Amino acid sequence: MTLLDLLGRRWMLLVLWELRAEPLGFRALQGVCNRMSSTVADLAALGERWRGAAQGVDDLAVLLAGDRIGAGVFESGRLLHGSRGGFGELGYVGPARGGQGLSGLAALARAWGGEAVRSAAPTSLSEMCHNSPDDLTAEMVFAAAADGDHVALKILDRLTTSMARVIASLSILLNPALVVIGGAVAESADAITPDLTARLSTYTSTPPLVAVSRLATLSSRSEPSGTL
Repeated sequence: MTLLDLLGRRWMLLVLWELRAEPLGFRALQGVCNRMSSTVADLAALGERWRGAAQGVDDLAVLLAGDRIGAGVFESGRLLHGSRGGFGELGYVGPARGGQGLSGLAALARAWGGEAVRSAAPTSLSEMCHNSPDDLTAEMVFAAAADGDHVALKILDRLTTSMARVIASLSILLNPALVVIGGAVAESADAITPDLTARLSTYTSTPPLVAVSRLATLSSRSEPSGTL
């Protein structure tokens, strides 16, 4: 996707969102859009609340978790931006994740899968990537786990713990009713959602519901989740 195309999608979505309830004049609409944050995570949050898993939910976080982690957050029906548009930047979660920084599900799956291939562990991942760790994809890891590969299943368990810590931190700070996982591996995240939901209660007394995004086009094609 070109930068122009992405910027066009951003403004079109913002305009449609602001016009959903009542007509606005040009100056009023311009003022609203100028105040809007331009992160892809915010766009994903708008999309999920408009047409996705979060329709009708006023308190939610949409967590883009492909290569990097970032969040778009609604509180009481209002998209939160912060004073400089940086609300939802999750740099603080790095230490809580054992030094994993802002790496998302896809990045961690590739890294941990690559480590397994390099170590010559008995795993189908080696065959899938032709013994080339650099060619291993997150989708290969999820596919191997679905086939019962022991190493890949261990990686999914580590991914579940990592994501549980991130979502729990959001829950403690913001107490959303729903967290939607989006990004490049959203469809594959179904594999960890049941264990992730169960594990959340070990980190927070107010665990949110967890859903996986079905609006893959915008979120997966627009990563990473930083400001445009």
